[in-house]
Amino acid sequence: MPSLMMKLGTLAAGLMLSGCMQATTYEATNTTNFKPRDKELLAKVSYVKTPVAEPFRRAIVEYHRKELPGSIVVDSDNHYLYYVLNDGTLCLDPDAGQSNGEAGITIGGAGAGSFRMGAANRAAKIIEAQAGTNLAVRAKESGSGVFRGWGSVALTGVVVNNGEIIADGYGGDHTLDLSTAAGVTNTIENPTLGGTNGWFARNGGAVQLPALKVAAGTNAYSWGEDPNDALPDLVNSVRLVVREAAAPGTIDISLLSLDRSDVPTLPSGHHFIGVWKFDAHGMPFEGVDLAVRYDDGLAQELGLSESILKLWKYENGAWIRINDESFRRYSALNILSGYAGNELTYFAVSAPEPTTIGVIVMGGWMLMRRRRRD
Repeated sequence: MPSLMMKLGTLAAGLMLSGCMQATTYEATNTTNFKPRDKELLAKVSYVKTPVAEPFRRAIVEYHRKELPGSIVVDSDNHYLYYVLNDGTLCLDPDAGQSNGEAGITIGGAGAGSFRMGAANRAAKIIEAQAGTNLAVRAKESGSGVFRGWGSVALTGVVVNNGEIIADGYGGDHTLDLSTAAGVTNTIENPTLGGTNGWFARNGGAVQLPALKVAAGTNAYSWGEDPNDALPDLVNSVRLVVREAAAPGTIDISLLSLDRSDVPTLPSGHHFIGVWKFDAHGMPFEGVDLAVRYDDGLAQELGLSESILKLWKYENGAWIRINDESFRRYSALNILSGYAGNELTYFAVSAPEPTTIGVIVMGGWMLMRRRRRD
């Protein structure tokens, strides 16, 4: 898979921003709860104990800027990451990695990392002190990374998603807004079998990524995936071909949690596993070919057969099954594809509920018996 190699200066590596120290004194690891064998093994490890320089120790400092509590400020020039606390002070954490001139936040490098932002009734915001700050979730194959929550991630660098980015509204219609990023890519292939990395929306959340810049004519684009990857492999990413665009324009696509109030009422008799909003902002075009990398893990969790998954389009106020000659199901790749017209505003993936399948099978059997009797 073509990949965009990023050399990210790590400002937060595998780090959950919480539990800041209350003073600038450096605290040694508390071994009170260590088992005897843990202490024995630790004593045998040969390493140099290097103290952290005073300017780069975690500390709480006074804060007088306008950012609200929950905001994160990246000061890449000085290699600091600031987290705004509720009382108007900052938790300061330094550059944990090498400085190579490229600003960045990494959630999960070679190890496991997680980051949570926002709350049920309070948004969080990440801003950059240096333009071009990148965000990487899972930087190496040996690691894992999860970025979860909602609010504005106002970074202008590249979003590198090799892990899980989850828009969690915590029960309300809230958006994880990554729309200011320069682009989206992934540098580690998500395996077809058992691959769980990608984009997710839960509990009223929505994932908003940068708008797709559409050129005139017929061209291919990727949402939530490396632009050069012809087949989407990240869960819930989309590859699309916009046909006969009359002029340049933009298309916004967002992944929506199924329980959001702005999702049009879904057809009954089906269990939906993914819904996306599509907005071409009035750009004139003929239609669009969609290739959706559906969430096979969710389908398996719900006991849905991938061999009967359906692709839907929402046009002129109604959900319509894409079941013409354009529809294709590639279960081995976890992809559904089909064509939608220029009135498209949403698309979705579903499977018939078990009772519906039974009715369809019984109906077909009864019809066969009737024909035989006739």
